[in-house]
Amino acid sequence: MTAQRRSWSHPRKRTYAGLFVALATVASVIGIGLTAQPAFAADTATVSASPGTVALSGPGDSKTLTVTVAPNVSPPPSPANITVAVSVGGGSASASDITISGSGSGCSAGVAGQPATCPITLNDTNPVTVNFTLKAASTIGDIVPGTTATFSSSTVSISGDATDSHGFTVTLKGPAPPPRRRSPVS
Repeated sequence: MTAQRRSWSHPRKRTYAGLFVALATVASVIGIGLTAQPAFAADTATVSASPGTVALSGPGDSKTLTVTVAPNVSPPPSPANITVAVSVGGGSASASDITISGSGSGCSAGVAGQPATCPITLNDTNPVTVNFTLKAASTIGDIVPGTTATFSSSTVSISGDATDSHGFTVTLKGPAPPPRRRSPVS
């Protein structure tokens, strides 16, 4: 007698097997509902930046970009662990001409076109503000003297328990043009 025929000749064993399958299915469905859910849904916080345009006036200049993360729901689920990232891009020159550093604890600097990041926690309905410093390199070789490069695809974004992004613009003036030489008068 084959194994399949033996299983059919013992109906009680078939009943237990069916019961086991049913219990395993119910347990997996209940387990799906009990899995850990993120503290925030993707659209429960927003990010904004001020000013909308950061104007660096030349080599070595630095300016502050204020980034605000605010909950969209009241009261928000808490706590929400979020990473704020600032990146400079989309320019007519190399983004490596600008370094970015965050002011908070645990922040990492953005160099050579990489974003700067800062971890934050939203605990209540109050927004969290992080300041980032954008600094032009002391020597800029890829912007024509006397002209300005515009980085129009720069972004601030949040990730983790909430996601959002917001664009801003960075302008960077190149080095001063060389002085004009006067022709000698004959």
